[in-house]
Amino acid sequence: MNKADAVVDGVGRALKRRQWTRQDKRRIVEETLVPGASVALVARANEVNANQVHSWRRLHERGLLEVDVVTPTLLPVRVVRDESVAPAVSGGVADVRGLVHQQRRSRSVGVIQIETERGRLRIEGPADPKALRVALECLLA
Repeated sequence: MNKADAVVDGVGRALKRRQWTRQDKRRIVEETLVPGASVALVARANEVNANQVHSWRRLHERGLLEVDVVTPTLLPVRVVRDESVAPAVSGGVADVRGLVHQQRRSRSVGVIQIETERGRLRIEGPADPKALRVALECLLA
């Protein structure tokens, strides 16, 4: 054990540093958030330095002491070309103008289809990012 890892008790014996779990830190911080609670008294009752509890409170305010951190799940994605959108070009000017017009229209209109165990989500047309996020959160929750 090196000096950085050692804490000395009143008699001079080296003690091992305590490792606090995220759950313990959160529990202690939540005790200090009760109206009328004293950080010093809560720290003393839990045998922690009050400065350490203040540090944990700052972490808690930033959301860094969350116990159940949800990791995002990656979903398989398959890109499929819709052949019904692209017309056959026979070489005439009218056909090329029609192709350009249809390509412009196809850029702004699309289809998003997501299938999960809980259900299927299909969005046609331009997708509003906020609406899509809400729909995905409901589907995946």
